[in-house]
Amino acid sequence: MKGYKKTAKFSKKRIDTLPEFNFVPYEEQITTLKNLCELVKDEKLKEIAQATKNYIIIRLAGIIENELKACVPKIIDSFEIAPSQVLGNNRMVEVDLDRFEEFTDKEITKGKIVTLQYQLTNVYGINDVFSGLNNVKNFFNWLQDIMKPSESMFKYVKKFGDERNDIIHNLKQYEEEPDELITTINNLQGFVKLSFAITCANIAIDKKFEKGKIQKMWEMGKNPLDKTISLAEFEKITKKHKK
Repeated sequence: MKGYKKTAKFSKKRIDTLPEFNFVPYEEQITTLKNLCELVKDEKLKEIAQATKNYIIIRLAGIIENELKACVPKIIDSFEIAPSQVLGNNRMVEVDLDRFEEFTDKEITKGKIVTLQYQLTNVYGINDVFSGLNNVKNFFNWLQDIMKPSESMFKYVKKFGDERNDIIHNLKQYEEEPDELITTINNLQGFVKLSFAITCANIAIDKKFEKGKIQKMWEMGKNPLDKTISLAEFEKITKKHKK
């Protein structure tokens, strides 16, 4: 598992950095980024336009990472997922016993501890944690089979991460035009929401939630799958990908 840190540690200070689950503030920031893209179209100074595009990529990466950091503990704690399902049966988390009283805080949850063990800016880390949550062999392969996008989402997310790293570490410039950048913003935000939706649906099915409740959730307008695939087909595809 490339995204998992073999020496599993956590601290109260690091747990406090994890965001609470709420898509609304991130949606507002996404709207701001898309508005900046529109401004870039009319910017006459190339240096300002380029700097703005670079900023948008870096900021978008931060938004996506924080959304994922909010989604993972929400899923683990809401559905009472065993940490071993994500980390593996032989994974242990190191705790400093001299500071044990910090870890009795009810704000410190299993979900948050598990989340800290992964780098969610890394496509391999995303694949590892969501494969574990869903109990599937490979999350991106499963996603691909369900949604059948025109291109590999694994490659798409990896390419975005590479572009972000090149801007920060190699001082490269983001070359795409504003309209392509808006498409990237929409696709990545859609990826996060889709990953959350199909994971919740899959776990609800595994835990044998009442069919009516699952179907109602499936048919909600906020669920991006309701226009793409039926719940029955989703279950059929998912069975083929289970570990």
